Amino acid sequence: MPSGRLADIVPSKKISRRDVISFLLSLFLAFGIWVLYNLNKSYSATLVREVSVVSNLPGHFQRSQGAVTIEARCTASGYDMLSSRRSRRVEIEIDKDLFSETPSGEFVIPASSLAAYVGDIFDSQVRLEAFSAPTYTFSFPVENHKKVPVVPVTSLSFKSQYMQRGEVKVEPDSVIVYGEPALLDNLDRIYSSRISHSKLSAPVTGWVPLEKRRGVRLSESHVRYSVDVVRFVEVTRSVPVSIRGVPAGKTLSVYPSTSEVTFRCVFPMAEDRSESVRFWVDYQDFLRSSGGKCAIRSGSLPRGVLDWKASPEVFECVEEDVR
Repeated sequence: MPSGRLADIVPSKKISRRDVISFLLSLFLAFGIWVLYNLNKSYSATLVREVSVVSNLPGHFQRSQGAVTIEARCTASGYDMLSSRRSRRVEIEIDKDLFSETPSGEFVIPASSLAAYVGDIFDSQVRLEAFSAPTYTFSFPVENHKKVPVVPVTSLSFKSQYMQRGEVKVEPDSVIVYGEPALLDNLDRIYSSRISHSKLSAPVTGWVPLEKRRGVRLSESHVRYSVDVVRFVEVTRSVPVSIRGVPAGKTLSVYPSTSEVTFRCVFPMAEDRSESVRFWVDYQDFLRSSGGKCAIRSGSLPRGVLDWKASPEVFECVEEDVR
């Protein structure tokens, strides 16, 4: 049997630099494929966040005091799970109607309601399994505030034979204003931005922003408005003008004793109810008048009668003692 070294039996082969590089690239590629495969798999883990809340709770600061720790068991891909673990503290906005106030003045939200905000708390790709607690409590300190009415500012025009019925309505019709006491003391109303429409011939609704005041915050930034528009027909008739409220021992005469009144009635007019409207001069108006000149009054208008306009508008009143 021939004798010799292994090197004489197995021929040696020199490993080149290219072979080493190819081997390493293959290794890295295999590792990358393995990582991507595992990151795309679904995993379940407990995620933790420090959560502060923004909400328009009446009479309280917008932002919660401090943060609340929220834990939840969630399912997500490995990549999304790693991504969601990067951030530990978030601020989210929650509808004020989801909170209930405790006797101690704190605000509680059930986990079932908080489930709608899982994407904001953790990540949009995370799927919730369960929160670790049934409810979560946030603290919103009391803030200086007062409730004031909203006054709509309008610029409206109408097509011929159309008009506005009633006042422009806004909802809500009042808002809560927050700020320093000195600013609140001088604030008794909030105006809307201008509501502009032209050549209206039908009711209209919409949203309008509220005016911004320096140094104060409003519970609402917009209100919904509605304008009722109807078609009308005009009816003109001569009506007598009476006197009301004259004390015993006095008489009050009105000149002229009749007035031409034009009524605007809803079209089509199934029944003319303008005949039931009565007009008079009130004695107290006479006492407050300048030179005995008074405008006439009317009672509540019947259904279908929108408004009226008298000619003349002002009447001469003369007072006499009864002998």
